[in-house]
Amino acid sequence: MSVEVRIPSPLKPLTDGKDVIRSKGSTVGEVIQEAISAYPQLRERLCGEKVDVGRFITIFLNDEDIRLMKNVETPVNDGDSLSIIPAIAGGSESIPDQVIPGQGFPSQWAGIKEERLKEGKVFILGAGGLGSPAALYLASAGVGTLGIADSDVVDISNLHRQLLHNTKDVGREKVRSARGKLKALNPDVKVRTYRTRVTSGNVREIIRPYDVIIDGSDNFPTKFLINDACYFEKKPLVLGGILKFYGQATVFNPWSKGPCYRCIIPNPPPPGAVPSCQEAGVIGAIAGIIGMVQAFEAIKLLSGLGEPLIGRFLVFDALDMTFNEFNIEKDENCPLCGKDASITQLADYQQECQA
Repeated sequence: MSVEVRIPSPLKPLTDGKDVIRSKGSTVGEVIQEAISAYPQLRERLCGEKVDVGRFITIFLNDEDIRLMKNVETPVNDGDSLSIIPAIAGGSESIPDQVIPGQGFPSQWAGIKEERLKEGKVFILGAGGLGSPAALYLASAGVGTLGIADSDVVDISNLHRQLLHNTKDVGREKVRSARGKLKALNPDVKVRTYRTRVTSGNVREIIRPYDVIIDGSDNFPTKFLINDACYFEKKPLVLGGILKFYGQATVFNPWSKGPCYRCIIPNPPPPGAVPSCQEAGVIGAIAGIIGMVQAFEAIKLLSGLGEPLIGRFLVFDALDMTFNEFNIEKDENCPLCGKDASITQLADYQQECQA
């Protein structure tokens, strides 16, 4: 029987970087032993001299724990999938020249990867629920330059989801509050602030110096504006959205491959048709989760590590605690990036609020 064995990121260095390998056998144990024969370094990390599920690993057969079946004697069929879940506690490996002392990175980051981060420039639209965790993690990762645009001031109602700010910041400009927190976290990071409303008249000039753009807005007019601007400036856009217990994230880079936002939703919904997070509410932790996803997508785009969420739409539902991924494709009839595009310049739509 030919079985797909899914390799988690911590073990990929032991399988020549492969996240999926094919292995044969009639039982789970035989499949794992053949995988170990092909990649001997797996043995010590997985099972020692014999497959001993429970010491170091958990194995799922088609998403079912094999310990609830016949353990390693569980029979397999052609097309089955085995997922290996290793026991992990944390990491302490560090890089001597990292900007922030003690910042830990796995060994595959050595060399040019960190330099790309230090030289990288990321623009974040909004210093709110999504922009806060994204900015904090990018600064702590050693990204060299962060740009943050927000025209608002800190309000007490923001604090449950906007972690860049605290009660002492109420009434302050969000960009000034954000800059202070980021410089305190990483004195070496360059923080450029834009206390202005981003419009069709200034957005292209603002984002032009940056390598990656993160959308931290909570309304459709801004999302469409930043999508269109990124298309015209040929910038990758890391999009996020949150509402109540639900979040979404993806990466748009149609000049490279994949769709743009308008391939999925061609035009903004009418005002009031879909509530914003300020109108319908959001649990602060949802903003943290999606903002961290956006931060790591930006890190991947800057460093060249991994596979960005281009052509993939990640959906998180906190009530079920599930992540689901959906394939999204370029629309040849897209009004912005399609063959016969009708949108050739930026336009401002009715503005609501920022994250």
